[in-house]
Amino acid sequence: MKAYRQTLVGLLIGGGVFFISFKFLKINILLSAIFAVGGYFGGYLTSKPTLKLAGVNIDSLPNAGEIKEIIYEAEKDLAVIERTSREAGHPSIRDKSKKLYDSGISILKYISENPKKIPQARRFLSYYLDTASEILKKYQKLAATNYKIEEMESLKLSTEKAMDILNEAFDKQFKKLIQNEMFDIEADIKVLEDTLKLEG
Repeated sequence: MKAYRQTLVGLLIGGGVFFISFKFLKINILLSAIFAVGGYFGGYLTSKPTLKLAGVNIDSLPNAGEIKEIIYEAEKDLAVIERTSREAGHPSIRDKSKKLYDSGISILKYISENPKKIPQARRFLSYYLDTASEILKKYQKLAATNYKIEEMESLKLSTEKAMDILNEAFDKQFKKLIQNEMFDIEADIKVLEDTLKLEG
């Protein structure tokens, strides 16, 4: 969709440049076509959208391309987790998936508001989310067979255990991300308490 928009802007500008050059300025057709091609590329490149998180241009951060790819993949992984939280046959898998999804959304929202923390959240974004997504995809694929064998019950129990481990990992990752803010709040509270004591 973004590439389509860029192409459309490029075509409109290129077409406009050609029309003005050839029709109004009476420049020969070959030179007008060359100007039009320049107008197309100029329009295409200047209409390139920039990804912003909390008003920070991602392109200005180190490893911008990698960060964009990581966020894109994280959103795809969260979509898989969310789908499982709605569609899984077992209530326990649905509930644990829902908790994972809610935690994942909270972390993604937090780093979207604090994009400089993206490198710190890289392990969560590229490993934990991806692992959760892959486990749930495989679980859903096998569970969809509705085959009643002992191994399916074992698969459910293994998946539940994995969800518990991942939920704990998500919580730890979030605590690490907000640790500095927690220290700041605690320091502010301490200053407030000390001020109140001094004022009697």
